[in-house]
Amino acid sequence: MKYFITMLLFFIATVSFSQKSKNDDLFYLWDSAWNNVAKVENARFFTRVRFVNDTCWQHYNYKIGGPMLTLEEYKDREAKRPNGRFSYMRPDGTLDSIGHVIEGKLDGTWYFFSDTSSVIMKKEYAMGGLISIWRASDAKGEQNNASKNDDENESIFPGTAGSWGRYLSKNLKYPEAAVSKEIQGTVIVNFIIDKEGKIEDEFLVKSVEFTLDDEAIRLIKQSPKWVPAVQKGRKVKSYKKQPIQFRLK
Repeated sequence: MKYFITMLLFFIATVSFSQKSKNDDLFYLWDSAWNNVAKVENARFFTRVRFVNDTCWQHYNYKIGGPMLTLEEYKDREAKRPNGRFSYMRPDGTLDSIGHVIEGKLDGTWYFFSDTSSVIMKKEYAMGGLISIWRASDAKGEQNNASKNDDENESIFPGTAGSWGRYLSKNLKYPEAAVSKEIQGTVIVNFIIDKEGKIEDEFLVKSVEFTLDDEAIRLIKQSPKWVPAVQKGRKVKSYKKQPIQFRLK
C-alpha cells in the first residue's frame, strides 16, 4: 500500500486560508506539477477542503474533469494532523485502498481492493504497528459453510419493486457542469444502514467526476429510511454498495 501524507500538505500549508466561515468549502487549483495556479484553464488538479466538525477537515483531491485521487481527513484545515479516513483511488476512479489514521498512525483494518472492487488483502494495524495480513489468495481453499437462514433478510430500499429507480428519476439532478462537458459514468457509493434504517458513513467505491460524485452522495444521504437488515429475528447494521448511473440522452 502506498500510504503517504500527500505532497499537497506542503502546498496547502503555504496558501493563505481565507473564507467567510469555516463551513464554506475551500478550493485550490494545481498544475501538473502540483504548483498552485489561479486559473482553471491552467489547472490539472484541484483540492476541496471541507469542514466537518472541530476535529475533522476533509481534503478531497481530484483530477480536473476526472475522478477523485484521494480523500484525506485531518484534525486541522492546514492538513498537519492526519486523523480519520484515508481513501486512495486508481487513475480510473476505482477504490484501491481505504483505512483510518489516528494522529498520523495507521490504525484498525486497512482494506485493499481489486479493480472489480473485491477485497484482495486486509492489514490490521494498532497505532502504526502492523499486526496481521490477510490475503484472499491464501483463503481460496477455505470453504464457506454459511447458509442463509429463513429469518435473515438484507436491507432494502422501502416500497415496491422499482421504488429505487423511481426515487432516482424524481430526485436526480444532473449537474450542469457535467452536462456541458458531456461527462457520463457510474458512481458507486458504499454506506451503512443502521438498525433504524438510517444512512451513515458513506464513501466512494467508484468515482467519476467531482460534480457527479457529489450528486451521488447527496442522493444516498437524502434518501428516505431504508428497511434494515434482519438476522436471527433482530434488526442489525448492514453494509450496502449502491451504483448510481449518470447517462446523457
